[in-house]
Amino acid sequence: MFSEKYNPYFWISLLALFLYPQTIYFDYIGLDDSTLIVANYPFIKEFSHILDAFRHDVFYVPGDSGVEAYYRPILTLTFMLESHIGGISPRFYHLMDIFYHTSAAILLFKFLTRLRCKKDPAFLLTVLFTVHPIATSVVSWITCRNESLLAIFILLSFIWLIDFIEQNSKIALLCHILFFTIALFTKETALAFVPLFLMFIYLFKWESTPGSLNPSYFKKAVLTFSLLVVIVSWFTIRQRVLHNPDMTVIYIIKSIFRNLPAIIPYLGKVLLPVNLSVYPTMADTKFVYGFITLALTVAGVFLSKGKRPLFVLFGVVWFLLSLIPSLVRMHSGADADHFMEHRLYLPLIGFLIIAIEVDIIKYFSFNNAKVVLTCGLIVVVFFAITFVHARCYRNGIIFYRSAVATSPHAAFLRVELAKEYFALGKNNLAEEELIKAVTLNPSVEGLQIDPGIGYGAGNQVKFVRFQTIKFYKMVASAYAKVNNNNSAFSYYIKALVEDPGNVETLKDLGDFLMSVGRDNDAVKVFDKELYLKPNNREYLINKGKALQNLGKCDEAVRCFKDALLSGPILKGMLNKSCRASLF
Repeated sequence: MFSEKYNPYFWISLLALFLYPQTIYFDYIGLDDSTLIVANYPFIKEFSHILDAFRHDVFYVPGDSGVEAYYRPILTLTFMLESHIGGISPRFYHLMDIFYHTSAAILLFKFLTRLRCKKDPAFLLTVLFTVHPIATSVVSWITCRNESLLAIFILLSFIWLIDFIEQNSKIALLCHILFFTIALFTKETALAFVPLFLMFIYLFKWESTPGSLNPSYFKKAVLTFSLLVVIVSWFTIRQRVLHNPDMTVIYIIKSIFRNLPAIIPYLGKVLLPVNLSVYPTMADTKFVYGFITLALTVAGVFLSKGKRPLFVLFGVVWFLLSLIPSLVRMHSGADADHFMEHRLYLPLIGFLIIAIEVDIIKYFSFNNAKVVLTCGLIVVVFFAITFVHARCYRNGIIFYRSAVATSPHAAFLRVELAKEYFALGKNNLAEEELIKAVTLNPSVEGLQIDPGIGYGAGNQVKFVRFQTIKFYKMVASAYAKVNNNNSAFSYYIKALVEDPGNVETLKDLGDFLMSVGRDNDAVKVFDKELYLKPNNREYLINKGKALQNLGKCDEAVRCFKDALLSGPILKGMLNKSCRASLF
């Protein structure tokens, strides 16, 4: 057999290194990654802040007060360690993401063989996991490394749990608890694996090694109690750190049930990864691939004579329990319509466990040339899809272009793309995207811009005040063009808040107010302009027009006379009712 003749760990590692080296040269995409590393660099570069990583939300930035929803200190610790080599350049972080994914794949092979899976099918499934398009974002997008980290610690905890069951070893028990604890501090999804641990302990029958006995019920109870202690301790710490009033039991249940349909398209991407998106939304996701995958999986399991029903159940529970937490939105204001592909990374392992029990996989052998060629073709196709899909994460503008192309009904994605265009000075393209965004959803979120954080291909652009004002005015203009006047007005005000004395902003606001018939307000704006720039010809004319619209002809004429010296030109500015005021 192939796996007996060659070292499978070598080939798994080599495959990952051939597939993902391009990602080392990718930039930040500006979605969470620049916040976690660039904006937070003063924090993560100091080892003295290690304990502080356990005292704050993962998106904590000193001096910032945002919504606290994600307690993931292990992720912060990886950034701390790597920042001393990589600094704020994304290259070393991308290199480490390849390492984490490769480690997860190696541990998966180890885990599958410990599940009594033969080495040839275990190797095949691990290769498919290594090149699967679902893993693309986990390796290519620094923010998503949490999935590979979680997979590493969950797989280690399972491997040590099997050692405990087989060898009745106290060291194995301690290692299992240790890695589960680290998994919990990596991501909340680790909680979903407690029922799977209990299935292992109480339902599975394992042959113990010579000279050892399976753990007694007392030791199994000790393990169960230890898991409970870890969970209670973690939950207590987490509650002290996070302050999220939205996360009630009722809210969590409602969120899960509202988003349950997403399981179907998620399932489809496991077997038929042809509807990929860097930011998939329900409105633009096809369900047909999910139903096809479900039908093929059920048929494959049902027709397989060598299946182990308990293992099939184990795989199904793994897939569902590790995916369901992804259906919960961490606060009520979060967008409930996006279902990111990286969240399928760990559930994919559950699907592979089900696949082990399908005869065509269970009895796979490298001695069968036709089967090897068929499987090899699938691996090549997956490799090619992943390689191409990874290029969508090269930088921010490519990322959002891809997102808009695959999720065209998501207004907030167009807003983010507009920010990228704005950062590159492509204001016409930015305004086009803003108009499309507010046309799709007049109350679209995401129209805020932080002057201190860079957008645009991760170049760490520092937005100065006038650029922020310019963006707000573009947003206001986009709203005005779709007759959403209240929102347009609010964004002109945002621009003025940034710089109350900006006469250009005042002029644009005044013109807007006149265009919507709010001439009284427009006069007040023009008065402020004239206070800042007395006797300015253009501002006097603007005020005169507004007064003329209000029928205040005497005042309008005074403005025009102050602005102009030529009588004929003056007459051309006056309407019929006000012209008499000249004489």
